[in-house]
Order: sequence, then structure tokens, then C-alpha cells
Amino acid sequence: MAFCRNCGAQLPEGGKFCIKCGAPVPSGNEQTTPQVDYGAVAKPELSPEEKKKKNKKIITIAVIVVVAAAVITAAIIVVKNILEKQATKRKTIDLSEFITVEFEGYDTMGTANVEIDEDKFIDKALYAMKASEDNDKAVNKAQELYDSIYVYADVMNSLSNGDNVEIGADWSKDAVRKAGVILKFKKYEVDVEGLDEIKVIDPFEFADVQFSGVDGDVSVNVENTSTDKALSLISFYPDSYYGLSKGDTVTVSASYNSYTLLNDYGIKIEPEEKTYTVDNVDTYDVESADISQDFIDSLLETSLEEINDIYSYSSYKVSDVDYTGFYLLKAKEERKSPQNAILIVYKGTATGSDKTKEVFFPVEYDGVIKKTDGTLYLESDYASLWGYSGGIYGYISEKEMFDDIAFDNSEDYDIFISDGLRDYSEINAKEDGSNVVAIPWNYHYSDAVDELIEHGVFENLDQFNIEDYVSSDNIDDDEDFIELVNLILRTLSKDETAHMDAVGPIPVDKSVTWFYFDEDNSDYRLIFGTADNKTSDGKETDAADQTETAGETTVADETTEEETTAAK
Repeated sequence: MAFCRNCGAQLPEGGKFCIKCGAPVPSGNEQTTPQVDYGAVAKPELSPEEKKKKNKKIITIAVIVVVAAAVITAAIIVVKNILEKQATKRKTIDLSEFITVEFEGYDTMGTANVEIDEDKFIDKALYAMKASEDNDKAVNKAQELYDSIYVYADVMNSLSNGDNVEIGADWSKDAVRKAGVILKFKKYEVDVEGLDEIKVIDPFEFADVQFSGVDGDVSVNVENTSTDKALSLISFYPDSYYGLSKGDTVTVSASYNSYTLLNDYGIKIEPEEKTYTVDNVDTYDVESADISQDFIDSLLETSLEEINDIYSYSSYKVSDVDYTGFYLLKAKEERKSPQNAILIVYKGTATGSDKTKEVFFPVEYDGVIKKTDGTLYLESDYASLWGYSGGIYGYISEKEMFDDIAFDNSEDYDIFISDGLRDYSEINAKEDGSNVVAIPWNYHYSDAVDELIEHGVFENLDQFNIEDYVSSDNIDDDEDFIELVNLILRTLSKDETAHMDAVGPIPVDKSVTWFYFDEDNSDYRLIFGTADNKTSDGKETDAADQTETAGETTVADETTEEETTAAK
């Protein structure tokens, strides 16, 4: 142990200065020990100048010692601070160094993703703890500290490019204390960037809206034709599916997952619905002018097959069958069933064991449909032959056929009649009593003729064809009545050979423009029409009730060269 020669204080080992007075420590192995005064030794007296020099030297040495001591103390403090700072720096973890902020999604719908790099953070925590990854306890504490930290942005969703978000963090103070580290963090701001632009898509650009069926019974189907993965997820739903008519509107809505389209694909749908008008569909609105010869030809073979099939069950055989014309029935109300019908009329001969008759064969087809290109097709190819009497299928009388097909249906249907068939609508319209002459059985033949003359039946008649009105097949096989008819014919024609089996027009000069015989209980009626808008008694009649045309009569307004329309 060494002591200072100047003040006697104990000297530190290896020190170069006394820590008390600052005096230098002798070099080498010199040891200074306290001296024991065993007796006074006389010292030489110093002169004043020598004393002055000595005191100055002592003061200088003291100053040096004090300065040296201060320097040493300061150095120790600096070193201590440095060591402490180094220790603090090692223990401190700046959390912001391990945070990553990424923005994903689409502009106006972006999201912030804030994360901590786990591996780097754990490594830093172990370093701060002066531990290695082999130290399981330290690793667990570092992991616990990491798990306790929550980092976030103040706005996480619905972000747009150019927005500014603030990054914050929270953690467990207990986890920090256990780890023995210092965790520091200061909130900071980040600009939003890199979000993709949202695409605005009109979904109806790939919505295939199809109307099918016939006007009044149209259905709608909508298909998504897009091959794009995202857009193919869209479904379409109309607000009406069935029973649509031309001119109706259908609103189609697009159905989709908006979150999926926006966040996964950056797609926004506009508009979400669209209205369509039912148009350009097949229709039952068929006019006579739409009936082409090609369409008629397509029905002829089937019609003949129907006639022959029906007569395969009859004792009569048909021959000399030729196409004559057609009736077209068009419903006046939209919901009437059928909406329309066409009857293809053949005329031929039906031969039985005891007689031969000329017969009209009307074959009906329901549902004539006009396609959008104007061509026609049948809703069903089912065919049905009208008429039956006494084993004969069809009609012996054309007027009876007309009445059954046209007149009886005129309340519900507009009737179109082609060339080759006669329109009896005006005749039926005159059966109001003013143009009827009753012919009782007890009339003498001449009395009956007088009755007809009295009614003006025989005035100014241009011509007539008896087969257009009556034949022996329409009345009983009564010789008296047949004779009466023949008498009338001879009177009308001034031809003594005229008889009711005559064929072809018979020129006469009387006033009746048309007539026919009708059985009324036990009597017969001769029903006739007069020319010049006059009844049989010479009174004026409404022009709308009686119209004279060139061989055709019309009650409705829809009349062309090829057709006349039967009115109710």
C-alpha cells in the first residue's frame, strides 16, 4: 500500500496522481510510508527569497494537482455517461424502424395495411436484452413483447390516392418491463399512393335480353355473355317473366356483390337497372294480305290428308277435290282463344250409294303466327274438318258453311274471306222481317208468285245463280215445293225451262239483287235484298245497311279487291 508523499493520503494502485491533493505518484517501485518522528532534526534556515520560491512551487504543484484531479473526474463522468448511453441505446427499440405501411385496393376504396417485421423486431429485442436466439427465456419474452404490440392507421378503409393517414401504436407496458428493454415510438404521417383506379362498367353492355313467344304470351330471358371473371359474377333479373305483349316494358336489374367487385376487381356498376320494351316479336296479328300463296301451299297437302282420313270412316268417297279459298278469323280481344284461325276450303264431289253431292271441305288450323320477318307459321299443325250432315263431312251449302264459320263467330272475330268464296254477310244482315216473304204450304202456286210480286221481288233483277242461294239439297224432297221454286225461277228469268238444278248465272231484269230460301218451321221464307237502297215497299234505307258492289258485299270497313269482311 502506497501513500502520497505530499499529503499522506492512500494512493490508488496504478494511479499517477494523488486523488486527494493531485500530487504526482513516484514511478517505479517506490513506496512511501508515513514517517515516524523519533527526534527532531535540525533543518537549515531558509532565506526569505528561498521561502518565497518554495511557496510558489508548492502553489504551482497544488494547482496542477487540482486541475489534474478535475480532468480525471470529468473523464470518469464522460466515460460513465458514454457507457450509460451505450447501455441505454442498446436497450432502446425504435418501433417505427420495424413498421411497414402498404396501401392496396382501388382509389376511393383503398385499405391501409400496417405491420411489424416480426423477424427483425425479435432480433432487435434479443440484442437489446443482451441475449441470443439460443436463450429460450429471452426469446419468449421478445415474442411476448412483439405479440403485445398493435400498430394501425387512423383511417384504415375507403382511402383515395393523396389522402394522409397517421400511424399509431399501442403495446403492453408489462411486456416491455419483463423484457427489460426501452420501447419508443412517435406517431407519424404517411401519404396514400399507388391505389388502382376504379373501372365504371355498364353491365347491360353484356346483358343479352331475349323475348320469345307470341305477342300476348311473350316470355323474357336475360343471359350474361361476359367472359371476364369478375363481370361473369353479375346476374340479371327482369321484373316480369311471362305473359308479355308487344309494347310492354320490362325492367332488368343487375344483381352482384358490390364489395367483391369493388375490393377484389376495382369495378363499380352503373347503371344497376335498365328498362326494355317488348318489340319485334312474333304475333297473332295476321291480316288477309299476310296469307301468301307459299303459306297456303304448305297447308294443302295436310288438308287433303285430313279430308281423306275423315272419309275413310264414311260410306261416301270424295273425288275431284280442288282448293277454293280460305277464311281467316282474327280475335277482337287479346285474350280470346284461339287468337286466330285459318280454314283452308276445298270443294269436291262426295259420292254415295244413292247420290252424289258437291261438298265444301273447310279444314281449320288454329294459331297462325307472323314472324318478325313477315313469314307465317302455325302454332300447331293440328287440322280439323268442319261440317257434317247425313253421312257427308263438310257442307253441301256454301251459305251454311259461311254461317257456321263466319256469321256465328262474327261477334268475337273479324272475318276475312278470300277470293273463291262468297260473302253472305249482307244477306244475313237483312233478315229483319222487311225483306222476307213467307210461303205457307197452303198457298196456291200462283198465290205465292203473286205474294212475291207484291213485295217487288221481280223488279229490276240483274242476274243470279240459283246455286248461290238454294238447291234441292237444302230443302225437303217435296215435289210441290220444288215445283214452286221452279215456278219462281221461270218467272224471274222468263225462261220456261228454268229449274233449281240450273248451273251458272241466269240473266233477268227484275229488282231483287239477292235471295235465298230458308225453312221456318212448316213454312218457307224467301229472303231477298233490293237494289237502289230501297226496300220492297219503296222506302229509303240506310246506305250502311245495304251496299251494292261489283259482285261482292261488305259490312265492315276492311275491304280489298281480294277479300270482303263479314260483320256481326
